[in-house]
Amino acid sequence: MPSLQRLTIVIESIFGPSSNLLDCYFRRLEKISTPSLKYLNIQDFASILYVRFRIKSPSNFEDTSIYRQTVQLELSMYSDVFEELLIYLLKSMNLFVLKINNKFTPRVCWKPPSSVPTCLLSSLQTLEWREYTGTCAEKEVLSYLLKHALCLKTAKIINESCGLFKKMKDLLSMPRGSTTCRLVLKQ
Repeated sequence: MPSLQRLTIVIESIFGPSSNLLDCYFRRLEKISTPSLKYLNIQDFASILYVRFRIKSPSNFEDTSIYRQTVQLELSMYSDVFEELLIYLLKSMNLFVLKINNKFTPRVCWKPPSSVPTCLLSSLQTLEWREYTGTCAEKEVLSYLLKHALCLKTAKIINESCGLFKKMKDLLSMPRGSTTCRLVLKQ
C-alpha cells in the first residue's frame, strides 16, 4: 500500500489495554510496505486508552519500530493509565510533541520509572496537557516531565474549570530541566 498516509485501527478487545497488543499490531505493520504512512490512530473501545501517533517521515517500518519513528504522540486517558504513558515514552526515542487528554481524574499516586525516557533527555519540545485537575498523580507526572524534559520549549496546561489558576503557584514552582521552557496556563 505505497500511497497509504493514514491508518486507523479499531480494537474491540475483551482483554483491556495492553502495550503488548500494540506491539503485535506494529510487528504486523512492519511486514506491510507503507512508505507514505504519516498518521496512525489506535482506539481500543473495550479499553481506557486512545493513542494517536504521528510518524517522523514517510518510510516503511523495515529496520525500526514505529515507536522510534513517532514524533508526536497523543494519548486520551480514561483511567489510571500513567504506567501506559511511560511505556510509550520509554519506547518513543524521537518524540517531539506529547499531548495528554485527561478524560479521567486519577486518584492513585504515580511511581516514576527507574530510568528517564530518552525522548525526555534529548527530543521532547512540546507538552500539552488538557483537562489537568491537579491531583496527586497528575502533579507527580507533570513534575517528572518538566524536571526531566531537557529540550522542552513549551508546556501548555489547559483546563476549563477556574480552579486551575488557584493551583498556578504549584505549577510555577515545579523545577524545570530546560532553562528555555515556557509554561502556558490556559482556561
